[in-house]
Amino acid sequence: MNWKLRQMGTFYVVGIAGQGPADQGAQWVPPLWAEASGRFGEIAGLAELDNDGRPILWGAMRDASGEFHPWGTDG
Repeated sequence: MNWKLRQMGTFYVVGIAGQGPADQGAQWVPPLWAEASGRFGEIAGLAELDNDGRPILWGAMRDASGEFHPWGTDG
């Protein structure tokens, strides 16, 4: 996988917070997506839409300190 870092303007992240070991993500991440999907109607009017009118959804991760900084020298 090729990663790119790019500078972006201001944006907001809205979602469901959770925490767990990275090597056990298969156990705790899918329930977070399920909860977020079930509550999407609460924020549907805020979502950016693609050219076909579908919401653009992203997963955002941060480290245990709660900071959104690149992880190490690999980004």
